Order: sequence, then C-alpha cells, then structure tokens
Amino acid sequence: MEKITLKTTLKDLIEIGLIEKSMIDVWNSRIERKSRSDRRQQHFTEVNDFIKENLQEGVAYKTGNFLEDVLKEKSHIGSHMGEGQRKYIHTLITLSLKSLVDDGTLIVFNNTNNHAHNRYGLKPDLDKVPTFETNK
Repeated sequence: MEKITLKTTLKDLIEIGLIEKSMIDVWNSRIERKSRSDRRQQHFTEVNDFIKENLQEGVAYKTGNFLEDVLKEKSHIGSHMGEGQRKYIHTLITLSLKSLVDDGTLIVFNNTNNHAHNRYGLKPDLDKVPTFETNK
C-alpha cells in the first residue's frame, strides 16, 4: 500500500501497523458514550419543555410535583431502565428546575438548610406589583 485513500479499510490499516485492533473497541466505546450523551440531552430537553408548559403562577413546586406526570406523558424516557426509571426522571426534573432558576424563569425558596426542601415558583413580574403609598 502506497497511500491511504477512502477505499482503505480498517483491516488494511491494522495489517500495515498504523492502528491496533484494540482501537476498534475504543472507537466503538466513544460512539456509545456520545450516543448516550445525546440521548440524555434529548431527554433533558423533553422534560424541561414539559415543565415549562405546565408551570402555573402562584404555585410552589418541588421535583415530586412533576414526577408522575412525566412518567405518564413521557413514558419512553428511561423505559429501558426498569426500576431506575423513576430515579433517572427525578434527576432530569431536578436538573430542569435548577436550569430554569439559572435562566431566571423560576425562583427558589427554602425555609431550611436542606436542599431537599427547595420549592420553585415562577419569578414574579415586578412591573405588575402595585406601588404602595405611605400614609401622610
């Protein structure tokens, strides 16, 4: 072989010693990790969109408020996980709520030091808050 072309096969590259046969497993592992990462991102986007569509003003949410609805409406997410599906979706909901806080859509309030007691609510529109005059 004088030159590598588009017609050169992996077998040819292994035979001339440019790559090791074990590199095929490494590359397949990378493809699988990328696929899992893409799937996780797609699931996060679906859960995030679902939460945005179902938020109501004046309601304090916690992660459990969305769990049953997401399991019912988005049953394909994590369906291959069996018992781990609930935990996976709970994690996605938590990440979604935190990202909505980060982008300013939601605020978080908590009367304890335990983050498990966090509640999330829509950020109030301060332009709609009435101004109060002081008594003179």
